[in-house]
This record gives sequence, C-alpha cells and structure tokens, in this order.
Amino acid sequence: MGRSLGTHSVLELASHYPELLSGLIVESGSANMARLLRFLTTPVDPDRLKKLEEAIAAKVRSITLPLLIIHGEWDNLIPPSHAYYLFDTVGSKAKRLEIIPGAGHNDIMLVGIDQYFSAIKEFVFQQ
Repeated sequence: MGRSLGTHSVLELASHYPELLSGLIVESGSANMARLLRFLTTPVDPDRLKKLEEAIAAKVRSITLPLLIIHGEWDNLIPPSHAYYLFDTVGSKAKRLEIIPGAGHNDIMLVGIDQYFSAIKEFVFQQ
C-alpha cells in the first residue's frame, strides 16, 4: 500500500517485484512525478521532465497486479484527476477506483470510514 508520496515507492516496487505481491492499494496518490518536481525544486529542463513522465507512464502500464485506488472527492493536494489517470493507465485488468465523497487528502479515512474499510476488505479477500 502506498499513500500520497508513498505511491511512487509502491509503484516502483510493484513494477520490479510483482511476484512478491498479491495486489496493490494506492490511497490519495499520484504517478505524476513531474508535477511533484515542478512543485518542490528549482526549474527542471522540460525535455527531461517529458522523458521522466514517459518512463513513469511505461512503468505504470507494466503493472498487472490487482489494484485498488482510494481517493477523496475534494482532495486539493492531489486532485482526483490523478486517481483517474492512474486507474486508466495501469496495466491491471482487476482494478477498482473508490472515490470517497466529501473527503480531502488527509481526512479520507475519517470522512468515509465505512466505505474506506469496506473497499479494502473486499479487495483483500478477493486476492
């Protein structure tokens, strides 16, 4: 499971060691490292960012593990569009996107506790 910034780590692990994992859960995450670099660092060469985005997209497409994405409807730190992008891009056939109504980035579990844990329970017991 990867949450927020931890999504980058879990996607890396899933792409390199899929045989060691039964599935993948991403909460409030994004696969858009270029957006993060633009936000956190000094200007980066646009060509290098484009190559990085292409490499990450290829990595995400290579992931075929079962996937559950949980995201807050009102997440303004990592907008839900990132969850939809990851859902559409990942190579998994068994995948589910759970949007928690009224939830932001850091209150997702509290706002939608029943929906949150039901989704995880269903995902874990299907694997």
